[in-house]
Amino acid sequence: MKWTIKTASDFVGGLSTPSKMPSFGTSTPAEFCRVGSELAKVEGTTCSKCYARKGLYQFPNVKAALSHRYDIVKACEHDAEHADKWVGAFEFLLNTRLERALARGFNGSNDPGFFRWHDSGDLIGLFHLRLIVRVAEATPNVCHWLPTRELSTVRAYLREAGSFPPNLRVRLSAAKIDKLPPTVEGCSGSAVHSTPEPLAGAIGCPAYTQQGECRDCRACWLSDDVISYPQH
Repeated sequence: MKWTIKTASDFVGGLSTPSKMPSFGTSTPAEFCRVGSELAKVEGTTCSKCYARKGLYQFPNVKAALSHRYDIVKACEHDAEHADKWVGAFEFLLNTRLERALARGFNGSNDPGFFRWHDSGDLIGLFHLRLIVRVAEATPNVCHWLPTRELSTVRAYLREAGSFPPNLRVRLSAAKIDKLPPTVEGCSGSAVHSTPEPLAGAIGCPAYTQQGECRDCRACWLSDDVISYPQH
């Protein structure tokens, strides 16, 4: 299929533009998270204070866009042709945006060399993780960050494939506030702290000392360390 930026964007349901991030991302409804939806019912878990269940994420137009992206991904599960197009659309979007930015003299705004999976939502299933890996493999010059609480899905993929592409940072999220995440070889981790300082054994996210923005920091995409975010 011959893609354009518009047709590729339309096919994947558009990209998200989280205000904190230096880059584009994609998102689905937090209400559809499998593990996260259960954790959200339990006080003291990182999902019990989920930012993606409040604020701008609850605006009708935003909720409609998130649900639309979810439906598009879900359709890939049993439709190989649709799945191939989804991967192809992301491949075209990410590679083309990066090529164009480099050609015109990239100035650092909306950095197309980095991409975040799921500023809202999470993996739908093993098929979804396989698709994301395919996108990462097809976009080797883009650094991908995938935060997830779907530990069993990640382990299932690693049993199947052995490792993730070097440009895909899978970052396992801690289930409880003030606790470190599970340790899995080939993955990084993230935590949430309620204290003034990051958890021992983790590095702090600097965004909350610089007007809630990543700015020049790319630790979530590049660092092997556990990254600890302040509770908010």
